[in-house]
Amino acid sequence: MVKISSFIIGLIAASLIVTSMVWLMGDLSQNYNGNYTEEDFAVYNQIQTINVEATKIKNQSEAGYEQDGALDVIGSYFRQGYQALKVTSGSVKVFENMTDQAITKDANIGGERAGLIKTALITIVLILIFIGVFISAIVKKDL
Repeated sequence: MVKISSFIIGLIAASLIVTSMVWLMGDLSQNYNGNYTEEDFAVYNQIQTINVEATKIKNQSEAGYEQDGALDVIGSYFRQGYQALKVTSGSVKVFENMTDQAITKDANIGGERAGLIKTALITIVLILIFIGVFISAIVKKDL
């Protein structure tokens, strides 16, 4: 009997959370302009380009083509490493563009505050990534 009552309480709590989120989304759509053009989504569409490049690298590394010697193995290692580095640098640029889009255009924060908020957001994300890597190195487990 205890398990059924805790399940019902959990179901009610989850329903309240979902209902409050729906109300929040309704209020956001009423109070803020929801009309976006294709130009507004151009920054977000850059993720597709990065995904295509990453898939191409994955397919090349899984192809399993025959390599003649040690130099072929070393050369393919550096070629794929260089391609992965290009994808990584593109990912950082997309993150910067998305942050800029969210701060300056979507949130309509103008003036000097936009740059400060963008810098703060990027700093927070970098600190969280560093803390995650540091904790996983100490604990020796994947997070």
